[in-house]
Amino acid sequence: MKITDVRNQLPRAGTQDTAHTLGQITKIIVHHDAQWRSDNYDSVARYKAQANYHISKGEDGLQYHYKIDNVGEVFQCRTLTDTLWHAANYPVNRASIAICLDGDFTQQEPTREQYTALKELLINLCTQHPEFPAAEGDVFGHTEVSQTGTACPGRIINFVKAFRTQKTNLAIPQVPFNDGSMGVVIGGTFTNPKPTPQTATPEVPAPQTPPAEVYKGEPITPKVEEPVIVVTPVPEVTVDSKPETVNQETKEETKEVPMESKKFSLNKADLLKIAKGAGIALLGALGTYLLTLVGVVDLGVYTPFVAGALSVVANAMIKFASGK
Repeated sequence: MKITDVRNQLPRAGTQDTAHTLGQITKIIVHHDAQWRSDNYDSVARYKAQANYHISKGEDGLQYHYKIDNVGEVFQCRTLTDTLWHAANYPVNRASIAICLDGDFTQQEPTREQYTALKELLINLCTQHPEFPAAEGDVFGHTEVSQTGTACPGRIINFVKAFRTQKTNLAIPQVPFNDGSMGVVIGGTFTNPKPTPQTATPEVPAPQTPPAEVYKGEPITPKVEEPVIVVTPVPEVTVDSKPETVNQETKEETKEVPMESKKFSLNKADLLKIAKGAGIALLGALGTYLLTLVGVVDLGVYTPFVAGALSVVANAMIKFASGK
């Protein structure tokens, strides 16, 4: 099994108690660390903080040989021959291995991964290490060996007791995984909460004749980003089959413009008429001006005679100009 060695990463201080030999290991003691466990944390940082706490109490470092975190990763924190103060029972301390799970199991449940990792680690230590005599029947909870009384390891104690008799046949409790899921059952056992994805075969219903309004093509997926464009049909327009007639009419209409411009041309007789009219108008205006002048200038008793003479002259000039 995979075990992560963090012995060189954890703080140490003070003087270590006299070590024992591997041959002296006759018991395996299971603990909880009595610290609330979240579903996401830095395991090594947690163990460093716990090691510093133990040092502050006069110990030489973390007082557990193995730690198991929330996702079932196993960490080796101390050498197996280190004598650690963990059982509140000195003879047991000098003849045991201490395994500690993260969490306060008086208030929360171990995760499914923790139960699984604990069983695997116990089987490994009890069956794969002939260098020490501790076997399945030598696994105990802290509360079973403490000389001072303790609630440790909380609700996991029943699992520890059952392991002594059921050993490898012990079933993993059906508690939630670390992510809160219950996993899936395959072959009668629970698997990891994230099993290898499998392609499910879709259920094919019996063929039925759909009603007329049922859409029979590809499923319609509305697309918000593509607006629906409604196209209004354009009525059919009937075009005259004689385009040449239309074109000819158009050409003839365009010719009317230069033809109309000829109506405004002037000949010599017209110019003479216009000149006579202008001359008559000028003479009339001159006569009117002279009469007005006579009215303004004081000619005394001669005024009526001068005005009459100017009127006669003006009328004669107008008649001459008009050809009468």
